[in-house]
Amino acid sequence: SQQLFVKDPSYTASLQITPPVSDDIGLFLGGSFANFKKNNATFTGYDDVMMYGGFAGFGMDCFSLMGEFYIVNDFYALDSTSGAMMVEGSYKIIKGLEAVVRYDRFDLNMDSEMNDVSRLTIGFEFIPYSFIELRPQYRLQMEDPKVDNDSFVLQFHFFY
Repeated sequence: SQQLFVKDPSYTASLQITPPVSDDIGLFLGGSFANFKKNNATFTGYDDVMMYGGFAGFGMDCFSLMGEFYIVNDFYALDSTSGAMMVEGSYKIIKGLEAVVRYDRFDLNMDSEMNDVSRLTIGFEFIPYSFIELRPQYRLQMEDPKVDNDSFVLQFHFFY
């Protein structure tokens, strides 16, 4: 594996622009690119994977809205294109407590129907102390309504 990175390095780039709008409104937009090698499913070598996409968001007062979309070539299989997107809105209720609604979608192969996964997440982000975060969330899976796989998730983040 050490030899792979010597012969076939990974390349990444990201650009973010935060133009001044006003004292009350924040805006950001940007994009990123990555090119790397992935061991293919037949173990006969490595596939050249390319990922690119963009992101944007704005915030004002206690509300923020952001989103991102990415396309990945040859990650799932050769000559396939995958896509991922996310849109999130949050509202600050009080200092340290935000309500969050998020929609995310992943399409493993954009040329094929019936292989995408999407969900709607509703929850809170609670920061009781610096570097500690609790995220209670309810996730609604957006697929066949007969499948009962919605879930409650409680995430705990400890930043150091």
